[in-house]
Amino acid sequence: MRFSKNLSNGSFSSFVPTVGRVRRLRILGCLLLLAAVLGGCASGPSARIKQDPEAFASFPQDVQENVRAGEIELGYTEEMVEMALGKPNRVTTRERAEGTERVWIYTRKRSSVGLSLGTGFATGSRGSATGVGAGVGTRSGGAEETMRVVFSGGRVTAIEKLE
Repeated sequence: MRFSKNLSNGSFSSFVPTVGRVRRLRILGCLLLLAAVLGGCASGPSARIKQDPEAFASFPQDVQENVRAGEIELGYTEEMVEMALGKPNRVTTRERAEGTERVWIYTRKRSSVGLSLGTGFATGSRGSATGVGAGVGTRSGGAEETMRVVFSGGRVTAIEKLE
């Protein structure tokens, strides 16, 4: 796309994209959106089960059902939890009288979306022009905890769901 003023007649007609350019931009946008959606789907329980089908097959039937649904219960091993929920965002340890506990912390990103609209008007010796613009922006506001899973002796002993 050229962004130069047409000096022969003083117009800014080269700023207007052609139909072919708009069509290519739409196709590119659709492909990027599809890639983002498919990329997000590739990290769910199904993808993790496919990465280690032998381990999944060794789980009891009720555990397999929960893992497929992305759910966990007390008594699950770290392997079962990771297959159901994925890798934790953070891991800490806790010293207690009964022994050391590992705490897996899961988070989600906070985000916001903003929309802006604008108009413009300009005049000059060769005429006048008006314009309208719109923009959408996103902002990440950090991460918030959604769940903590506590392990003792390699098994889940507590599940804290934060709402």
